[in-house]
Amino acid sequence: MKKDILILIFLSAIIFLSALGSGSLSSWDEAFYAQVSREMFERGDWLHLYWGGASWNDKPPMYMWVTCVFYELFGVNEFSARLFSALSGTALVVFTYLLGLRFFGRRTGFIAAVMMMSSYHFILFAKSGTLDVASAMFITGAIYFLGRDKEAGWHTVTAFMLFSLAFLTKSFAALLVPVIFTGYVAITGKWRLIFNRYAFVGAVISFLTLGLWHYSAFSSDGNFVGGYFIQHLFQRTTQAMDGHTGNWLTYINVVLYKAKPWGSVGIVALLFFVISSIKKKETEKWLFIVWIVATYAIFTAVKTKLHWYIIPVYPAIFLVAAWGMEKLLRKFSLIVVLVISIGSVLYFGAKKEIFSLDFNHDIKKFASEIDRATGAERVSGGIYAVDVSDPGLMFYMSGIAKRVSPDNYKNITLGKKNFIAVGRNETLAALKIQGKRILSCRNDYSAVLVE
Repeated sequence: MKKDILILIFLSAIIFLSALGSGSLSSWDEAFYAQVSREMFERGDWLHLYWGGASWNDKPPMYMWVTCVFYELFGVNEFSARLFSALSGTALVVFTYLLGLRFFGRRTGFIAAVMMMSSYHFILFAKSGTLDVASAMFITGAIYFLGRDKEAGWHTVTAFMLFSLAFLTKSFAALLVPVIFTGYVAITGKWRLIFNRYAFVGAVISFLTLGLWHYSAFSSDGNFVGGYFIQHLFQRTTQAMDGHTGNWLTYINVVLYKAKPWGSVGIVALLFFVISSIKKKETEKWLFIVWIVATYAIFTAVKTKLHWYIIPVYPAIFLVAAWGMEKLLRKFSLIVVLVISIGSVLYFGAKKEIFSLDFNHDIKKFASEIDRATGAERVSGGIYAVDVSDPGLMFYMSGIAKRVSPDNYKNITLGKKNFIAVGRNETLAALKIQGKRILSCRNDYSAVLVE
């Protein structure tokens, strides 16, 4: 077991940490969270979240807290912004193995873990500075510790603590834990796993942990309810925000086509897994059926659909896929999965650029050229980012430019000379900002030197 875990950690680290600081951050959502973390880091305010100097309450602060620690250790850069996600991906691979070991056996767990670390969709998001892999890791860890043994114990308290961390990472997505595990104990009749003194202690710790931050944020920010509950929960659930819509096939297609090469294996194996579990009366295996069905049903019911929402289903899908491969290929299953997984990672690296991670090359180059232009053009009045909303540009210009709104631009720059105004072409034209256009970006941004 320990040898297996060390091998999985080593292999995951090679895949998820390789070239992690290369390329550029994607504007949505990677650079957004990196910039929110940066503003927390620079302000030294670990309670409130800010975006562009304004209060921002869409998400809890866990990812930003950890990223701030990495900013302190390794500097404000792409590597630090992505590191928590990469480490979470490695931990999630290990939790998947441990779940397989507990419910299926050592080889099935190892195969499922290898499948996870070699699936395109999972690799991409484990190497991206977003919340979803970290959230899925805490969710999976909580489920593992809840079901680790046939009786409750102090590991049950650990499960509640991991649930709290999941909630502090992506708020209501963490409710998958009680939904999945309640469904499981209802089928198996193992109510003692959640109704015991350890669960009570864990629930109290979880309530106090979550209550402390939520109360502090609510009592000190009048916009907290509107951003956190109304926009993040109610609006995303009841309407397709920013045009992110879909239907009942959306997440099935994600697993089939984005979680290649193993997602389709899990989908096909699921039917046989259900039949086998019913026929052999293996009620414990229903944990993974409930996990897949509940996750799919909840995110399909939510009107706003984004392909990364379904990432928490992957541990269950890959365990079912590993079970299917074991049934089909038996003693050859591990070697076949290893060969295909190695080929997949090499292919994704060559064709899908999972190791270059250059999502926003033009924006990063544009910001760098603006920085160099301040010396070449003898800029003494500073740089002003006028109504810049692109998170990538905000992150890469954060150290050199001051963000201003169109309403206060004229007041701030009144009487100033030799400064650079950066903004969308239509914004600069609407404000009648005249000067020497020194740089342009294909994303419709320009930099104008006002002398």
